[in-house]
Amino acid sequence: MFICSFGNICAYGQREILLEGFEDNIDNVILATNDGSRSANGNVKLTHFKVTDVEEVWVTQGKRALQIEFLNDQKWWAVDFLIYLDPDATAELQAAWNVDPELGFKPEARYVLKYDITFPETGVVHWMNQTVNNHWEASRELNTPHNNDAPVIAEIPLDLIEGDLVVNDDGTAAFRFIHNADWPDGNVPKFYIDNIRLVDQWATDKPPTTVVIESFENDIDVVTSQGERVRLEHYKAADLEDFNVTHGSKSLKVVLAQPEGYRTDWHLDLSDSETLKELLQLPLEERARYVLRFDMVFQERPPEGWGGGNWGYKFSTSFSPSDTARTPNDRSTYSANLGLVNLDPDSPRITFYGNGGYSGEVVAYFDNFRILDTMQASDIVIHSNRINEAGFSFGWNSNVGSIYQVERMETLDTVWKVIAENYPDGGAPGEQISFTDADLLGTAFYRVAETPAPPLFFDDFESGATGWSTSNLGNSGTEWELGKPTNGPSEAHSPTRVYGTGLGKDYEDYTDIYLVSPVIDLTGLDNARLEFWSYRDCEPAVDGELYDWCQIMILDEDDEYLVDDPIWLRGGESKQWRLEKSKIPVEALGRKIRLEFNFSSDSEQDNGPQSGWFIDDVAITTK
Repeated sequence: MFICSFGNICAYGQREILLEGFEDNIDNVILATNDGSRSANGNVKLTHFKVTDVEEVWVTQGKRALQIEFLNDQKWWAVDFLIYLDPDATAELQAAWNVDPELGFKPEARYVLKYDITFPETGVVHWMNQTVNNHWEASRELNTPHNNDAPVIAEIPLDLIEGDLVVNDDGTAAFRFIHNADWPDGNVPKFYIDNIRLVDQWATDKPPTTVVIESFENDIDVVTSQGERVRLEHYKAADLEDFNVTHGSKSLKVVLAQPEGYRTDWHLDLSDSETLKELLQLPLEERARYVLRFDMVFQERPPEGWGGGNWGYKFSTSFSPSDTARTPNDRSTYSANLGLVNLDPDSPRITFYGNGGYSGEVVAYFDNFRILDTMQASDIVIHSNRINEAGFSFGWNSNVGSIYQVERMETLDTVWKVIAENYPDGGAPGEQISFTDADLLGTAFYRVAETPAPPLFFDDFESGATGWSTSNLGNSGTEWELGKPTNGPSEAHSPTRVYGTGLGKDYEDYTDIYLVSPVIDLTGLDNARLEFWSYRDCEPAVDGELYDWCQIMILDEDDEYLVDDPIWLRGGESKQWRLEKSKIPVEALGRKIRLEFNFSSDSEQDNGPQSGWFIDDVAITTK
């Protein structure tokens, strides 16, 4: 008998938390009052934009976005407005932003603050830059692609920001949006922001792996200069304390002479990197796990300042709308998700544009161009093989609470067969776990994969929605109905059945209906989250007040309310299936609960007949 066993990696995906989508209002967006700012002079207009046409691509989440307009010809740098994240969103962001107390540092390339920005359309501005910060820390700048036919994803890697998140006394966090732009007199630049979110790029708690694709150790033949003001030199570290080199012993020295200002200066050819070219051939969604980074070291700021325009210098690139951080920083790490960059997969080349306000010459050093793979699965090592009357038993290192899939292959010429799923029941009890194959008849190969934990509760309504109940306290005749919708979304999220406020007709005035789940056991849990898919089409808020609404309350197993406020409350329209998430409050943890989905309407519908609320694939998870 021959038996071979080995581990296998698990499946994974990025985790994302919506921090602000501007669906209900823009009351948390405040115009800046700094002396001399555009806002203080009445030159910035904020609008709660509602999508009316499928071509309005700047609404990237839900049906609303923040619209900003510059009303006159006050140009150049100014703090224009602040966006305040509510306490719940701030708490989520703070946990990711601050130094990990156990590690003593921020985990590399793990958490990224992202938002979508759609710049003014072609011809409205000559150029436009945007920078965002929480407490004046060094931050990225985003440059306009000179059109509004597609949003740009702005990324702020949190491990590259020094310091902790500054939180206000009321638990909120403020972000300053600062702009620099030039446009023809009389034009009104208009741009949009939506979908501010926190992304966890790691699959597990295992740090990313790194592949260096260029560090100039042998020569600098891969770089070419353009124009007379730039000089490229092969720099060798003077000693081990020379911080102008960040990998190995060599780096690229870039010297900018006059004239100051924006120019195309040099090019980096990465065609020799087969790793990069292979990754660029992948579909965009598969490239999202990879991050391209490099280091840039600025020369020390002269005691008398930079002279000239007196603000220093910076570099931007051709493959991403994001600038490197500018002087007076002494060092910057440029970071861009490989799923967002624009590089030729056959001949990847990056063009660098210098910009500055300085006299004489300025110097920067470039090094350690690298790719990080953020999706690392925990290693599984199979051991303790033994055969007895019960069968073939083996064990492996496990994570407490994790579940696994065991597969067997009879010979190398056959296919893998799943012999155990969601093993063990309830998750691994400790750091070691074993499995016995009682059906082994001869030669076999085994592999084990850690798989996502099944939800604590899940119902896609395909089996009759056992344990769910409905009630009607209104006078409209509208009811919660189970089945295939012909109104509203016209189809379920998956596969065919949903609960909706009337599967084939719009809801009526004076509706007040309730859908209550079976009992869900959260005994012994200190963390849980509701996830469900929602389609919403009801009357929008008026001056911030909802008159028709969708809400979710938490009940105990005896149908008594556990908390006074809904854990999820929405109005208005989100006329596409969207995954909604909400934390289960601490008052409901450690006990048995029910979920109550309530839809209510007032005496009239200002927007005319609307289809109401539809839900599908309701789950409670421990994410």
